[in-house]
Amino acid sequence: VDLALMAKLVDALPPHARLILLGDKDQLAAVEAGAVFAELCEGRGFDAQAVADLQRITGQAVAVEAPRSKLGDAVVLLTHSHRFAGDSGIGELARRINGGDATGTLSLLRENRADLHWQDQPSPAALLERLDQAYRPYLQAARGGDPAQAFAAFNAFRALTAQREGPWGVTGINEALEARIKRRLSLPERERWYPGRAVMVRQNDYALGLFNGDIGLCLHGEFGLRVHFEGEDGYRAFAPARLPSHDSAFAMTVHKSQGSEFGEVLLALPELPSPLLTRALFYTGITRAKHRVDIWGLPARLLDAVETRAERAAGLARRLAREDVPMETAPATPDQGQLDLF
Repeated sequence: VDLALMAKLVDALPPHARLILLGDKDQLAAVEAGAVFAELCEGRGFDAQAVADLQRITGQAVAVEAPRSKLGDAVVLLTHSHRFAGDSGIGELARRINGGDATGTLSLLRENRADLHWQDQPSPAALLERLDQAYRPYLQAARGGDPAQAFAAFNAFRALTAQREGPWGVTGINEALEARIKRRLSLPERERWYPGRAVMVRQNDYALGLFNGDIGLCLHGEFGLRVHFEGEDGYRAFAPARLPSHDSAFAMTVHKSQGSEFGEVLLALPELPSPLLTRALFYTGITRAKHRVDIWGLPARLLDAVETRAERAAGLARRLAREDVPMETAPATPDQGQLDLF
């Protein structure tokens, strides 16, 4: 949530309302101005009375640290991840990335953990072969025409990228992979729709109830090809011609993946240095995975990502700082799976 939108949200609340924000402050900030959630979480702490109350109520031991923010003890850090085990390779990798330990990150990836794989000399051809093999179970499920089975298979694996353009970006990967799929299905190169095509909606369509970021899967049914979307009451099917602006979605950017989780994630990083390669992007990408992460990137690009911490301070933390306590930017915690509750 960006600064302007959060201001509108708070302004719309009545004085007696209680606002609870739940999220991960170490993920990517909003595309628009500000890093509101991260700045709200700065300066957290508990005085002696709050520590005693928490110990009595929850049985959890909490360290005494005077809050440096006017929010006082309204920020709570949760450290148990329900997506993957804290002692897993993914959990340890996330801790080292958040801690800025670039050398330790590369060392861990060389340990051949069961849930971590690193291709340190990637090539576009090898990546395409890897993705082709990874998506074959989904394409097989899609040919059956059952939306539930197709979505389950599709969510078992996802390719994530740091950028949109180039051979290591969303556009390049999707075009190359789709061309390969069409050749295998003996489809014309210019054919846009086929059973198994995955798309992501790019703009809101309130009439259809489809919104930016929604994922649809093209399946063959009684009335021909239809694009199915998950909904609260099951699956909704639309003729391809009715869809708002959309892109193929075998690969998606890490930004678009926020809030999602997949069984296995392949994270492809660009060959050349990029301002998009930051600690937050790396951390967000690998923590979308529940069981396994497959990282394709040169050692230099991994070092760039871990060592680059994006700073987008908008002055909110400074405005909330207590005058009687020095306000410092809180260092990245090494705890994995963290969620900050305000």
